[in-house]
Amino acid sequence: MLLILVIGTVGYEEVYPCEDSPSVGSTIKQVEEKFPGVKMLAFKKKDGALVPNPNPETIIEKAGRLTVFGTIEQLEALERYCESSEVRAKPAKRAEGR
Repeated sequence: MLLILVIGTVGYEEVYPCEDSPSVGSTIKQVEEKFPGVKMLAFKKKDGALVPNPNPETIIEKAGRLTVFGTIEQLEALERYCESSEVRAKPAKRAEGR
């Protein structure tokens, strides 16, 4: 995760779906429905092609990058969802000061 900007309780960040993440193979629409309030602003494909304002039917690829907007809590939940199964199995640690 690379946090780009936080203003109050909302922000946007880049999320990198891991190979074994349940997000890989899902559509943008499916992920946005799973995390109501999160908006996918852009998707960078593994071949480097940038897709601004991706179509809801865009398939999330491994080695891709999502630029997403939402509340801090929504972004943390989405980031955890995009992590590897090994990381997801560990208890979540909240960042200090949040």
